[in-house]
Amino acid sequence: MVRTKRLPDIAETGYEFLKAEIHTGFTLAAIALDSEHEEKKERNRKNARVAYDTVVKTRGKVLLAPEQSKEISSQLKELRKKLEKLGEEFEAT
Repeated sequence: MVRTKRLPDIAETGYEFLKAEIHTGFTLAAIALDSEHEEKKERNRKNARVAYDTVVKTRGKVLLAPEQSKEISSQLKELRKKLEKLGEEFEAT
């Protein structure tokens, strides 16, 4: 009985982690976009990309409900657009 109760908790924790990481990426990308200092812009761009890549690599290991998966995909798409504005390049998917 403990195991069946823990599974939803683990799934929810994974979902919350993905949301937090995307939020971090958005914050860092916004700082980079607003920055006039190249060093600060570059540092925050790189860290926003790390957040993006972490979500991409981790999301397949997290059990998501269909609506959660749709939300994460949508937010990743928006983060990717911000990163592209900052000069990031992505492989075709």
